[in-house]
Formats: sequence, structure tokens, C-alpha cells
Amino acid sequence: MVYANDLARKAYFAEAPQVFPLGSIFVREKLSEATSTKPELLAVMIKREKGFNPAANDWLFLTLNGEATSVKERTKKGACLECHESARERDFVFELK
Repeated sequence: MVYANDLARKAYFAEAPQVFPLGSIFVREKLSEATSTKPELLAVMIKREKGFNPAANDWLFLTLNGEATSVKERTKKGACLECHESARERDFVFELK
């Protein structure tokens, strides 16, 4: 399951090319198995101020434990950016399915 705040949701469904505004947030649940009822971890993207992370068009990437009580990783690059690089033309956000 993927969740988005109002800013991200409005930009995602806009007809214009995707550039998400400051404050856009996406949260994706990552399950250990397809039948799991609780996430193993949460992957989060937060759009920050211009210049925060030019390589990723100013996105901050986070992973949290499944209960969202602790941050496991906070990064501007690494595996998160490497994966999202393939969605550069959509401002690093994958198509929601």
C-alpha cells in the first residue's frame, strides 16, 4: 500500500508534468510476505527545499520500522536514489499501481 499527503496526491494526479511541491510525502508499506497484515518497514519520501538534494530533485529518503516508531535510515542517495533514478522523468516517483 502507498499513501500520499494532499500535496503529493494533487500533484500526482495533475495533468501537467510531474514536479512535486515542497512538503509532498509518500509512504510505502513493505511487507515481509504478500499475506502479511503488518508492514515490516515503511519507505518514505519527503520533498524538501530547493537545493537540499539536487541529485534527487530535493527528495529525502527514509526507512522506518513497521510501527513507524523509529527511523532506520535517512539518506539523500544510496540504494533509494539508485532505484528511484529510473523514475527521474516523474520527479523520482514511481507510477502508483
